[in-house]
Amino acid sequence: MSKAIEQLQTQLQDILGERIAAVSVDLDEITLEIAPTQLLTVCRTLRSHADLAFTLLIDICGVDYS
Repeated sequence: MSKAIEQLQTQLQDILGERIAAVSVDLDEITLEIAPTQLLTVCRTLRSHADLAFTLLIDICGVDYS
């Protein structure tokens, strides 16, 4: 894992805290698992937090375990 990815993972965990159900890193990509009720809050935080300031949303994936 690259140092930049490691730093971003730490930042995400520190800033989003309990809103993250799980986090994983594979092929230098970070995947966050969150509850559906947290989606809007997490997206707003990713965009608006000064230390993150994400400007592009590439993927949202969902799974229905019915």
